[in-house]
Amino acid sequence: MLPNLLVIGAGKSGTTSLHYYLDQHPDIYMSRIKEPFYFQRQNWRERQEWYETLFPKQAPVRGESSTSYSAYPVRKDVPRRIHELIPDARLIYVVRDPVDRFVAQYSQHRTNGKESRTLDEAVEHALAVGDDPMNPYLCMSQYGTQLEKYLEHFAMSRILVIDQVDLRRDRRAVLREAFAFLEVAEDYDSPRFDEVLNTKRDQVRFSRLGDGLRSTRLAQFVKARVPRKVRGPVTKRLTRLVSDPVERPELAPELRTRLGERLEPEVDRLRKLTGKEFASWSL
Repeated sequence: MLPNLLVIGAGKSGTTSLHYYLDQHPDIYMSRIKEPFYFQRQNWRERQEWYETLFPKQAPVRGESSTSYSAYPVRKDVPRRIHELIPDARLIYVVRDPVDRFVAQYSQHRTNGKESRTLDEAVEHALAVGDDPMNPYLCMSQYGTQLEKYLEHFAMSRILVIDQVDLRRDRRAVLREAFAFLEVAEDYDSPRFDEVLNTKRDQVRFSRLGDGLRSTRLAQFVKARVPRKVRGPVTKRLTRLVSDPVERPELAPELRTRLGERLEPEVDRLRKLTGKEFASWSL
């Protein structure tokens, strides 16, 4: 069975939390593998049978959340592929201040060992190479471009754009908006909506022991098969025993200004397309 809901990003904007909240609704089933990255794969057509196994329940709404779906031009052709396979899909796009999102993604890559440069060096390089597909940061903050790619294939009425600030500050109002968009009971509530996932506090650097435990088959099985609400309390305690917290770096003011100037036209286009103000952002 195919999904009819895709949370398409943006990375480091609250998609994990939203995936979890949506999954609490009795009429919504969110995939146990949160990010299958299905539509970014070149062999996506050949893997359709596997993809359908991720949605075993005949819930009115079935969804997954892959942040790489809004990473053009690093990931090309994703909106067309989604429309080709699921033309009636509903899409939710979670965004945040684009400069802060950039820094959060850099920090995650640094923590995971994918990044060795300083933050300032990463920003300088991103500004220099621009839309180069090898640029891992800038594209995901180019919200106007990403949304326009989807509007080539989907009507705006099929896309809901959510500000992470609103999801954090007025969560239940945002969830009511999402439930209405998905045409399920808007007034559903759960005490789990009070939980916050993937905060700065949750960003840690694992010790050698921690890395070893994470790579075991048992750990991968638990992550894939055990619902977050069951495994979460246990894994958080274990994580604190085998890791150290990571401090998020500060971006030099001059580089923050330059990065903001590069991304401001993207924010302007996003505002025009959505009619939303994003008033708390720095741009």
